[in-house]
Amino acid sequence: MDKLKDLLKEALYAEYESAYQYLANSVALEGIHGEIISEELVNEYNDETQHAKLIAKRLEVLDEPIGSFEDIVPEHQMLNPPENMTAEPDDVLNVIEGVIEAEESAIELYREIIEEAKKQNDSTTRRLAEELLADEEQHLDEFKSYREHYV
Repeated sequence: MDKLKDLLKEALYAEYESAYQYLANSVALEGIHGEIISEELVNEYNDETQHAKLIAKRLEVLDEPIGSFEDIVPEHQMLNPPENMTAEPDDVLNVIEGVIEAEESAIELYREIIEEAKKQNDSTTRRLAEELLADEEQHLDEFKSYREHYV
């Protein structure tokens, strides 16, 4: 069960990181070229915080503390908004690429959680990870579509 709990914590921290970065980028991209992506990032922020809440609740049921903010190790440097970001097309495309990278990473992690939950006969965690995987796959498809408009 320890491996499954560790994977869930990793997913929780990834959701926290993504939520923060999506919110920061949504503010930085406000402007004519970034308006649509800025709005979509706010939606993604809401989804990622909901995912984090669901994972935290599952960890609580499994009697595992969720840790603290200091435990989060940023993994998606591409999503960190630069100090001089504008809403110009190049910056918007960089953010889209960062979101795609983060979503692909989340998809890989949720697939790993599903497999580990199956091994441990934890159908509740498996179903949760399957739901989150479906959301992340949808997010990935959306941002791949946005990328087509900026390339």
